[in-house]
Amino acid sequence: MGCRVLGVDGCKAGWVGVVLPDGAAFAYFATAIGDLAEQASVAGPLDVVTVDMPIGLPDAGRRRADVLARRLAGPRRASVFMTPVRAALAEEDFAAATAMNAGLAGEGISRQAHGLRAKILRVDEWVGHSPHRVAEIHPEVSFACLAGAPLTVSKSTWAGAGSCWPERASSWPMTLAWRARRRASMTSSMP
Repeated sequence: MGCRVLGVDGCKAGWVGVVLPDGAAFAYFATAIGDLAEQASVAGPLDVVTVDMPIGLPDAGRRRADVLARRLAGPRRASVFMTPVRAALAEEDFAAATAMNAGLAGEGISRQAHGLRAKILRVDEWVGHSPHRVAEIHPEVSFACLAGAPLTVSKSTWAGAGSCWPERASSWPMTLAWRARRRASMTSSMP
């Protein structure tokens, strides 16, 4: 059996993940990230769980991981948000969170980051006691590496999907997790 990597991303209803062992694709869904990893582990141990969420929250300033990811994403750098400081993520009110982050990091926060605050905090909690090796992943950076250069178009367009579709199966989990999450969000928004 080859390397088993679970690629995970959040969706409105919870978490979606994909594992591609030996050329087959297995998709999982759960309302809790720990349950998702447990489901994927039933078929065999996971070598690593990669998550499209910040891991390691700052108490002040910017995370170096965000700065480097934005640099590697090139023209698509805006798709990598700067992780708010822990205290800002504790604020339910966007204005209060923005003020808290401005005081501790010197800048406000994006609506996207604030909208993901519950998931970011859940991942932060889960990583501390997860039995799995867990790594943060930025799809935009992964796609840039697969394409050999930063993408100049959005990954959600046909041109973007075509330029970042992986040739190597070891890179497929996050691509498929992104596509499954996109399908799940489109389905959940339908009447």
